[in-house]
Parts: sequence; C-alpha cells; structure tokens
Amino acid sequence: GEHTIIQTAPRIIAVLQFVEALITSAQDSGALEPGPAQVRTVQLWAALQGAVQLGKLTRFDPVFSARNIGESLVEDLLTGWGASPSG
Repeated sequence: GEHTIIQTAPRIIAVLQFVEALITSAQDSGALEPGPAQVRTVQLWAALQGAVQLGKLTRFDPVFSARNIGESLVEDLLTGWGASPSG
C-alpha cells in the first residue's frame, strides 16, 4: 500500500540519482556523447521496467527473457548515446 511506497520511493530515487551520476561521469569522460543525463536515466529505468514485465511471459516463450531483453536494451541505449559497441 501507500506505506510501502513511502518506504520504497526514497530508495528508488537514490538508485536513480546514482545511475544519473554514472551517466554524467561517462559523458564527462567522453565515453558517452553529451545529453540530458536525467532523461537518459529515466529512459533506462523505463526500458528495464518493461523488460521485467515481459520477463513474466518467459514461461510461455524464452524470447521474453528479462535478462536477455534487459542486456540488449542497455547495450542499445548506451550505443545510441555514443558508447562503443561491445563485441
């Protein structure tokens, strides 16, 4: 309920702030192209939340693997933001 949200929200915000700091640091070092770090953080969070939701369907088809989808989403986002492709 609401009590759980009140307890959880500060932790989620702290994680998002940490990720935003990592993105900012990567931009400052030239590993990522400049861009809105806060927006990128929210995009990453939203994409991973979608992967987690799809992961619930893995029992019907392994193509919905949250891990596989999440890893490819992160790689695609980072590459789109200027990171060197892996592999």
